[in-house]
Amino acid sequence: MYILLSEQSRIYEISIPSSATTISSSNGQTAISESPTPFVSAIHLPRSGSSNGQIYVATATSGVGLWTKPSGTWTKIAQYTIPTCNSAPCFRIQQGSVTASPDHVYFGATLGRIIRVSRTDATNTLADTISFTAAAGAVSSLAYYSTGGVEYLYAASSIGLVFQYSITAGRINSLSLVSNPNAFGSAAVSSMVIDPANGGIFAAGADGSRSWISRLRADDLSVEQIDTELVPEVNSNFYTPSVRALFVDPARNSLVIGSDQPTGLAFSTNWDQPPQILRYSVANCSSYSCDQCGVRDPNYCGYCPSTDSCALIPSVSPGSCSAALTVSRCPTFTTVSKTSGSSAGGTTVVFSGDNLFLSGPASDYSCTFNTTTVTATSVSSAGVTCSAPAAGANAINTDFPVFLNYRTRRLPTANNPVYRYISCSSLTCSSCFDSGDCVWCYRTGQCAGAAECTGTKSTTTCPSLTSLLPTALSVRSTQRLVVTLNDAPLTETYRCDFNGLTAPALPMSGNRINCSLPVGIPAALVTPTIQIQTSTPGTFVPFTRSANLAAVLDVYDCDSIAACFTCVNNHPECGYCKVTNVTAGGCSYNSTAEFTGPGYCSVLDSGSCPKISTISPASIHYIADANTIVDAALADVGIGSVPANFICRWLYANRTQITTSAAETGTTRTLAKCRVPNVSLPPGSVLLEIFEGSVALTNAQSLSVYSCVAGTSCLTCTASIGPKCQWCNALLLCEAPAAIPGGCPSSGGCPTVSVSPQSDAVQGGSTVTIIPTPYPNATTAICRFLSADNSVDLSTGANGNGTAFTCLTPRVASPATLRLRFEIGSTLYAAPTDFQFYDCAFTPSATPRTCSDCVSRPGCGWCGSSCSALSTCAGPLDVCPKITAVSPDVVDATLPTFVTIQTTINAPNAFNYDCVFGSDRTPGTAVVGGIRCLTPNVLTGTPEGVPLSVSVGIRDVMSGSWSTNLANEAVSLKFFRCSATATSCGGQCASSYCGFCLDAGKCTGQQACALNSPNAIWLNGSSTDSCPGLESFQPDYMQVAIRNRTLIPEQISFKVRSLTLPSPVNVTLARRDISISDFACVFGSDSVPVDSYDAATNTFRCTAPVLYNQGFYSVYVTYKGARLNPDDNRFQVQDCYRLPACSICLLQPNCGWCRGSVRCMTKAWCDQEPIKEWGPVCPSLTSLSPTTGLISGNYDLTITGGPFVDSPRLSVVLRFASTNITLNVTRTNENTLTVTMPPSPNDLEGEVKVAVLIDGVEYIPSTLSFTYLAPAAIVGGVSSGALAGIIVAAIVVVLALIAALLFMRSKKVGLFSEFKLTPPDYALVAFGSMLNPQYKLPKDNYEILAIKLLAKDHNFVFSVMGFTAATEQDAVARALTHFYDWHKKSVEYGVLFVSDEVKRNKSENTIFRNNSMASKWFKFYSKIVGVEYLFNELARFIYELNKISEVRSAQADDVANGKKPQLSSSKSLLSLEMEVDPNKFGDGGFTDSEANVYQLILACQKVFTAIRTSIKSIPVEFKIVFQGMREAIMNKFNSEDAILKAIGGFFYLRFICPAITAPHAYGLLQEPPNAVAQRQLVLIGKVIQNLANMTMPGAKEQFMQQLNDFFSRNIPKMKLFYTEILQENTNDQEETSVVETTDAVRHNALAYLWSHIHTNKKKLEAQFKVEADGDEAIEHELHSTLAELLENYPKAPKKIADAEKDKGKGKDAD
Repeated sequence: MYILLSEQSRIYEISIPSSATTISSSNGQTAISESPTPFVSAIHLPRSGSSNGQIYVATATSGVGLWTKPSGTWTKIAQYTIPTCNSAPCFRIQQGSVTASPDHVYFGATLGRIIRVSRTDATNTLADTISFTAAAGAVSSLAYYSTGGVEYLYAASSIGLVFQYSITAGRINSLSLVSNPNAFGSAAVSSMVIDPANGGIFAAGADGSRSWISRLRADDLSVEQIDTELVPEVNSNFYTPSVRALFVDPARNSLVIGSDQPTGLAFSTNWDQPPQILRYSVANCSSYSCDQCGVRDPNYCGYCPSTDSCALIPSVSPGSCSAALTVSRCPTFTTVSKTSGSSAGGTTVVFSGDNLFLSGPASDYSCTFNTTTVTATSVSSAGVTCSAPAAGANAINTDFPVFLNYRTRRLPTANNPVYRYISCSSLTCSSCFDSGDCVWCYRTGQCAGAAECTGTKSTTTCPSLTSLLPTALSVRSTQRLVVTLNDAPLTETYRCDFNGLTAPALPMSGNRINCSLPVGIPAALVTPTIQIQTSTPGTFVPFTRSANLAAVLDVYDCDSIAACFTCVNNHPECGYCKVTNVTAGGCSYNSTAEFTGPGYCSVLDSGSCPKISTISPASIHYIADANTIVDAALADVGIGSVPANFICRWLYANRTQITTSAAETGTTRTLAKCRVPNVSLPPGSVLLEIFEGSVALTNAQSLSVYSCVAGTSCLTCTASIGPKCQWCNALLLCEAPAAIPGGCPSSGGCPTVSVSPQSDAVQGGSTVTIIPTPYPNATTAICRFLSADNSVDLSTGANGNGTAFTCLTPRVASPATLRLRFEIGSTLYAAPTDFQFYDCAFTPSATPRTCSDCVSRPGCGWCGSSCSALSTCAGPLDVCPKITAVSPDVVDATLPTFVTIQTTINAPNAFNYDCVFGSDRTPGTAVVGGIRCLTPNVLTGTPEGVPLSVSVGIRDVMSGSWSTNLANEAVSLKFFRCSATATSCGGQCASSYCGFCLDAGKCTGQQACALNSPNAIWLNGSSTDSCPGLESFQPDYMQVAIRNRTLIPEQISFKVRSLTLPSPVNVTLARRDISISDFACVFGSDSVPVDSYDAATNTFRCTAPVLYNQGFYSVYVTYKGARLNPDDNRFQVQDCYRLPACSICLLQPNCGWCRGSVRCMTKAWCDQEPIKEWGPVCPSLTSLSPTTGLISGNYDLTITGGPFVDSPRLSVVLRFASTNITLNVTRTNENTLTVTMPPSPNDLEGEVKVAVLIDGVEYIPSTLSFTYLAPAAIVGGVSSGALAGIIVAAIVVVLALIAALLFMRSKKVGLFSEFKLTPPDYALVAFGSMLNPQYKLPKDNYEILAIKLLAKDHNFVFSVMGFTAATEQDAVARALTHFYDWHKKSVEYGVLFVSDEVKRNKSENTIFRNNSMASKWFKFYSKIVGVEYLFNELARFIYELNKISEVRSAQADDVANGKKPQLSSSKSLLSLEMEVDPNKFGDGGFTDSEANVYQLILACQKVFTAIRTSIKSIPVEFKIVFQGMREAIMNKFNSEDAILKAIGGFFYLRFICPAITAPHAYGLLQEPPNAVAQRQLVLIGKVIQNLANMTMPGAKEQFMQQLNDFFSRNIPKMKLFYTEILQENTNDQEETSVVETTDAVRHNALAYLWSHIHTNKKKLEAQFKVEADGDEAIEHELHSTLAELLENYPKAPKKIADAEKDKGKGKDAD
């Protein structure tokens, strides 16, 4: 422990013995000494790794020094100086004012300052940390305290105040005063310490005349004076000693105190004296009362039972309590176990409490009952047990207090327990057990104290009779009665009492008593009871008292019973005889001879007795049915007298007779006709009995009697009351018409009323109009407002005017819905009407009503700024102030803009307004029609491009009749922020509000652009199409520059849309120059200046740069370097010049054949040639005339073909085997040449090739031949062989035509056809069974799934496609195709799927090779849009082929079945044999394979020609997809060849060829083709597919090589076909689909997709990671999407058919 011992320059290092009361410097050694600066404060702090720690030592003006003891000597290692103010220290550190936290050391200073020194990061200057208020004085003492993770700093001032600071993260926070202002009498607090165990503050100091130490309690801030004269004063006029150190030693319950003056030291100038150190007790436990003990200083004090006082706890002072200290608080008395007992005393009562010392003797405790005290009998964990004394003088049944005493002290109690004495004898058995120790005494039959009762007693139950067996005995019976009780001790004596007649009883086991009937007991219903003998023999008292029906005994006499039912029912010894001609007729004992011997009597059960089974009618009117006849159906009457003896007896319900009368005419033994008494019968019921003579034949049958009085209104006057009840409107009476004298004047349906309004404020007072129909005969009525439970019943008068009644609504206590009853007199006139009373100011959920809600409610009006009842508001509004719009409704988030919030009512100018923009507000000004205000800066958080909607309203800032509390009536204002990264119009700058500001070079709003210059050029960017863009540029291609060839400059015209500039451009517009030099044309990375600008056509003209590389170049126009058009326009630079052949040249876009130069060129280049003839047609030779001639020559040869250029350089060459001859030509026109044939060299016969040359270069290749003939072979100009051949051929042709006509006539085909092809059901072809609902759907038809599939980012649908296995791709692709087609998005998503497929492929050779989703989509989509096209182009061809093949197929079947062919010959000129595979020729007969090849080629050529010439008919949707496919492939692979092959793979492989090979699946045939036609169609499809692939047949199928010539001729045409499709302008073409996708198709698609997703959700979740490709935000969004879908659709859909099956099996079909 280190303590500052003097004001001088010395610190002692001392230890304090536990027994020391005063300590001097002799206990230690000097630790730190420094002169001449005196120390004023010091603190020792432990340090990690050192046993000595650190000492911070402060001087008043020099600062703080840091000392350590690294090796036995304390050394200063740092000095922190006090800053200066005006060349003097800014403050002085106070003596002894120091404390420390784990991070800092705090020193108190003058001027109310606390100085903080960091223990980890010291500086050389002390910082002024915080300050008190000026009135608080200097900081005389400090203390640090930490509890529960919260740090506190306590600071005491020189005027006796203590302040508390909190410390958070090293920061000192809020100041609060924790001591009473007068706690320390304004004396300086020189030292202060926190009590770590009990809280509170120990403080010490001096007040000018004395030194003191006190304690500020934490619980109530009260002050305890510990010592007021610590150290005697030396000289009151000069010096008062003070306390300079405090230390709490909780282990020794002591407070260590250091003073700056030794005891008794006389005044001296020698200040360097050791101080005295004193110990004081922290807690003075003995001074605390019992209730204070343990509450004050609980860590030091506790209750000592041995001394019954407060003492130090053993851990503080061992042995302070002679008994073990088991409780910490004073004992208290709380409850007693019993609150009542017998007045005789002896009741055991347990007294319990808190902190009771239960280890001592019972004699330490006593119990006081009112004024009588008894010593405790025992103590236990339950408490203290005492025996209650006798009542004595205490009042009975009166509560009095009880107390628990420990030794001589009465223990305190807060519950005030009471006790009362009970007189048991005055209690009934049912209340006997509820009172103290009372018991039921059996032998006295009374309640008594337990000690007073002799014999058997009960403490829980009263004796009672529970059952009798049997329940009926005859007066002659010898059977005994067994009575069962709830308790019947065998030790007692009993007897049975039968209504005063007694009989001995025998107790039995099981609480049973056995009794015999008393002799002479009469027939009657008796209630047996049991009596018990008292202590006096022969004296009995009642033991049981039972009046329940189960304990009633029927004592009967058979001979005295008349009625059959009574005789045999529950009377086992009786029998009844139905026949009356037997002597012993009626009821008698069944042991008599009549029932045991021969005769007509037999024992019956009650169901066989004569009885009235039914009465018709079942109910009668109490007046209207008087004197009418009712029919009583009789059963089991038996053989007896004639019906004339039947008597009808009528009785009231209590069996009092009304009247008797003979049965009416028509009575039989099964039906009695009885006349209703001619009296007014009481409503309810009457009884009817049938007597035979004087004997009751039947039981009494009840008959309902009704009146109509229950019908208090027309609504309740129904047949359910009585069949004859009717409502009489004139009399407002429900009655049977026959019961109304004179009848009802008028009747009809029930009246109705119309009530308006049907609601009002709870204040009432509003007029209600009631229109009754029909109008009643009354002028006054009552409006009665009644609650459902009748707790509210309010009435007001109503007055009528002949048409309607009016009444005022009453005032009701609270909002409610009441029933409004319109009553005439007290009669309800019509059905009640619900009438609502409401609170105008608040809704049922206690929220203020809005104005619109308010003014729509009768009785309410808008008053000021709230809704009120009309009766409480002066001048309420009937029109609400309401926001209708905000203008403008879209503003730039980067520019404050004035907007007007428009309202329905003009706002008063006298008030102030705030406009509310989301969470921001700006001041507003009233203007006509609304409030005008400036928008806030909401740039933060505003998304780029997408407007941010902000709710705009007006907030209350005023009072008056015009309310502006319109925040709940808000409208939406959109804030937009344009892209900061956009470099041109459109794209990122594409929105309805953003455009590209050319002058600023960035994307802005129009208003922001104008800030650059009043005439700045702002390009609208609502969409890419609205941006300036290249509408066209001509030409859109050029020839690549050829090195070493003269450059041909080409000028390109750029026509720009959506841009308006002045003409000429070089003009000045309002301080802004727009110069032509500001514009440039860009080709890829090359920029060239604009040559000219035409304002009329908005066209820029530029000379294209020299481009040496072919390909597509992005072209655009710039203004001062900024792009005018953001769209990506592609300018093609081609190398036509190097293409070697015309056929190849024409396959390339923009290339043509320059015929004069015999080269492939662009038109611009050809225009520079001497002969400028250029076009997309290759010159060709079509025919020669004649084709033969004499070898002598000298005759003209006409060459047809062309086009032939008009040039003298044109010539013709004849190519002989060994030489060529060039001939001059005569050009007749561009399609005809003439030459003079020369003699054949060496008179050679045979063919020569004819070619056309220009300048010696082959202009047209040699494709035709001329034949030289010798003269001997010519007959009349024609060779004999040729002539014979011609004749034979002619005969064959004629015969073939005749045979063909005969065949077609017999088969009705061709010219004789009588059919017209009927188009198929295109929808059925496209969708099949999907047209019908297949699944049970949820309520929303999977609309949430639809939204996810249409999401713009496409991530979800690509994830679904990505995880789908190959076996499921067909079904998924079909569902997606049907879904997107319903939404008119098939083409959009088709292009998307195709582009994605291209993007995912690494090689152009693998595009669409596999069955990808894109190709499968096309397969299904082509059926939707292409079936009509297929039908128009191929149906007739396939139909005819199938028809002709039917004959051949039938013949083949006949031959195969051994039948004779139907025709005389199986050979036919018209048979279409096409088989070219030798393996399939068959075994029988000769096959002309060459003819078959020609037939196959002919059929294929027809099919290809039909398709090639139908480009205009091809669905435009296909063309759009193919053009999108071209763009995707060019962007990825830049390969024209890949484009053409991809189109073929879609159009032919997945559309045309499947339709040819399976025509019935595409509606081209109604049924599958016959076997012959099927094979032929397969061959045709194989050939067409090979042609579509633009490849020659390979070696794998050598037989196909027979068609090589067909492929060679048609492959260029196929390429041209593909090119023409891609060049089609699709903008003006309409959609071609004839099929409408129905809702059922869409629903089936969605249901299947959800079933697929739900079944494979784990696979889908795995695919999310693949699709997100590392983007966690995308992956999270995909998982959220699936979670949302699963929440809304937890189950997979069930097919309707399966649901029906389940329903039939009793399963849940949901």
